[in-house]
Amino acid sequence: MTSVDYSIPPVRHRIAITATVTKVRRLSPLMQRLTFKASEFVGQEAISCADTYMKIVLPDPTNSDEPVMRSYTVRSHDSVAGTVDIDFALHGQGGVAAPWAERAQVGDTAEFKGIGGGYNPSAQAPWHLLIGDDSALPAIAAAVEQLGEDSGKVVILIADSPEELLGDGDAFSPPEGSEVQVVSHTPAVIEAVRSAYASHEGVPHVFLHGEASMVREVRRVIRSDFAQDLKAMSVSGYWRAGASDERWREMKRDWSRGVEADEAKLAGVSTS
Repeated sequence: MTSVDYSIPPVRHRIAITATVTKVRRLSPLMQRLTFKASEFVGQEAISCADTYMKIVLPDPTNSDEPVMRSYTVRSHDSVAGTVDIDFALHGQGGVAAPWAERAQVGDTAEFKGIGGGYNPSAQAPWHLLIGDDSALPAIAAAVEQLGEDSGKVVILIADSPEELLGDGDAFSPPEGSEVQVVSHTPAVIEAVRSAYASHEGVPHVFLHGEASMVREVRRVIRSDFAQDLKAMSVSGYWRAGASDERWREMKRDWSRGVEADEAKLAGVSTS
């Protein structure tokens, strides 16, 4: 496959912003949207990537003296009104962010500590392959909205049912020309990926984010079977099944070493 580079310089920006919840919307059984307003969001140039995330400080229900920090994708930003929309995936009462978001009310406040990002869909790519679960849906939705109707968009979402994830379409309403599939497990993702490569020409811009085990397995297939250039991919394990956010951060170095081992095997280099 031809070597291409669709990458952009990563965005990293330290902030200290206290924002107020001005709107709460349930988008689907799995998604709650909160609108935050702050004067510092007016003209905020750092919110510039489709996968822009913000670090939000939340109370820890198990330790009131030690708040925790979570990263969430900015679904949309109104630089005139000074608002950001953040979609929270809801997974019952476990964890920290989901229960907080589900209980949030207009007038609540939250503190934001950082902005980052590293992906925008390239206008140079002949087609786009976007893969993710509910944690990646806001970034996928933001990316697809940036692209024209003839940009060639293949979206593969992982969920038990489209209705549970997408609801009435406010969480993600793909424009004309998008090919959207909802599958329930990693083997189905891989099958859909192979079908997408077989039916499209040229080097796609790949966005692959979500549960870490799925991401690594699908990444391995894309790299080995289709020789996809690393600079034409945005890949991240957002979370790990069965692990808290803190535990996943501890495990992520081992995950990264596993990805490096995959690359070494692809290059025929022994890692023993």
